[in-house]
Amino acid sequence: MKNVIIGTAGHVDHGKTSLIKALTGIDTDRLKEEKERGMSIDIGFAAITLPNGQCASIVDVPGHERFTKNMVAGACGINAALLVIAADDGVMPQTLEHLEILHLLEVKQGVVALTKCDLVEKEWRVEVEADIRQNLKGSFLENATIVAVSNTEGFGLNRLKRELMVVASRCADSPVESPFRMIIDRAFTKTGFGSIVTGTIASGTIREKDTVEVSPSGLQCRVRAIEIHGQRVKQAPAGTRAALNLAAVSLETIKRGDQITPPGLSLTTTRCVVQLKLLPRAQVELKDRTRVRMHAGTAEVIGRLKFMFGQTTLNAGESCYALFTPEVPFATMHKDTMVMRTYSPQTTIGSAVVLDPSPPAQPNKQEDYRLQLTKRIAGSPVDLVTTCLAGSPIGLKLEQLAARSRTTEEVLTDCLNGLKLDGSVIPIGDKYLIHNSCLTALLSRITTVLGDFHERYPQRQGIGREDLRVLVAKGMETREFAILLQLMAARSIIALEGAFVRLREFRIALQPWQQAMLDDIYAEYDKHGIIAPDLAEICTALKLNREALITLLQYGVVIGRFHRPGEAKFITDHPMNSALELVSLRSQTTGGITVGELRDALEVNRKSALQVLEYMDAKKMTRRVHERHVIFSHPLI
Repeated sequence: MKNVIIGTAGHVDHGKTSLIKALTGIDTDRLKEEKERGMSIDIGFAAITLPNGQCASIVDVPGHERFTKNMVAGACGINAALLVIAADDGVMPQTLEHLEILHLLEVKQGVVALTKCDLVEKEWRVEVEADIRQNLKGSFLENATIVAVSNTEGFGLNRLKRELMVVASRCADSPVESPFRMIIDRAFTKTGFGSIVTGTIASGTIREKDTVEVSPSGLQCRVRAIEIHGQRVKQAPAGTRAALNLAAVSLETIKRGDQITPPGLSLTTTRCVVQLKLLPRAQVELKDRTRVRMHAGTAEVIGRLKFMFGQTTLNAGESCYALFTPEVPFATMHKDTMVMRTYSPQTTIGSAVVLDPSPPAQPNKQEDYRLQLTKRIAGSPVDLVTTCLAGSPIGLKLEQLAARSRTTEEVLTDCLNGLKLDGSVIPIGDKYLIHNSCLTALLSRITTVLGDFHERYPQRQGIGREDLRVLVAKGMETREFAILLQLMAARSIIALEGAFVRLREFRIALQPWQQAMLDDIYAEYDKHGIIAPDLAEICTALKLNREALITLLQYGVVIGRFHRPGEAKFITDHPMNSALELVSLRSQTTGGITVGELRDALEVNRKSALQVLEYMDAKKMTRRVHERHVIFSHPLI
């Protein structure tokens, strides 16, 4: 059976919590203040067994207007609504606001419970039902069943359960095949267990011992245990509410509004492009740079809207694109719907659908950006995958692309096969992809950075690989960047020399005084033989600064006058060749040389002998056979 989450909605004191207790036997009011005031303040949770044996989750929400933000948090991720209306009150302001919020969150299924029917005459109830029908016109509940119930006397409850079963059967299947994502609505500690988080699993599946990442903090931790409705389980799929026991996590580092994903699939955004839609009844003219409240998942985020493409104002019933800049980072992803409310006084005015959670620096100045956004809204899966990659300057991991495009693995594979075939998408290794236009721009950026480096440091052989990665592609992992550099080298754009990168055509050219200085450096190093001296010692002896010394030493390595067995260790070619000749001789006579034998033969310390042999092994001058080192071309022993 499919997994379904049912959320309540309705005005304060219309009997939502008491109805859930009558249906399940569970009191969802857990706070002391709720007990004292007889009113729900925060969201509560219960499980209900439907007539067909299906177990569904219920999220109970507060009805008072002061706690609307908690209502939105509870409604996040529900599949169906249980709209509760009291027969003695009828439709009230929060009834309508909750209905609008459910509409904005794109809830498609639901049932109406008409409570307190034992307190009114039948004729009054008929009039109330007619008024409810009138108010539900045009909503997703327009044709929903209205079930008359009494929480105290119990009539209508069995029928309501049957209707909930029917509604549950109509709900769409949860995206179990997509990457895992859980939206946290509670975080607390439990004696003997540590930190516990609960929430709705929006997609994928979580398993015991999985490592996960928390957004927006980036914290990584391990799932120690999982529970669904109080029962210990090995895994929890999309469409369920689960409690996760997280190892080595403190409550200071995790809270309601955070989201959990696999490592590396960070959902953190500091700015995002959205499609705004104002409700037809919104009593507001939204202006550029307006400060608003966005309810993203279970988080309330305050920030400002910057209209795009020449828009200056937005009126009721209208739509436009905007850049939303939050005051603090939050977690979101493509196609998430945020409920938008005014900053003060707080009223629900519309929605914001996230189209680009990581937009370029100035998206409103790009000619083709509007088309990209249109494709993100209504384009085909291929369009969506293409625009996600085209908007990612350094490419994406496969799982990141799956999450951002909100596509299943099967659909994504089909899309990528075609895109790779026509050259639109370039694979970098097994699980990393980059759009061809982004690759072209990235290669150009690398070329520019290398050119600037060579102009600034004409006597250096090139820039370090890791330094280059940080400058041009900080978010790309070292392995993928190394593959990218190999691609550039194969195209004869760059040359790779050990840990350094240079433009293919670049050559170091020394001035006469620099050549004379290099000769002096060589002579000073040659005095030390195989024992590499400290850089500071050479700087003092020759009255050179460290940067100038390293520049000339690096050049000396390129032309073969120096060897570099350590990060700051250099040895001239003369003692290195002598050591190599000794290894070659021993390879022919005694089957190689040990570290101790080289130490004794050269009369140096063990550290220097080991450093030299490891360097020669790395450069494939020699190779190690058991405890001995032999010349690389020597037959196996």
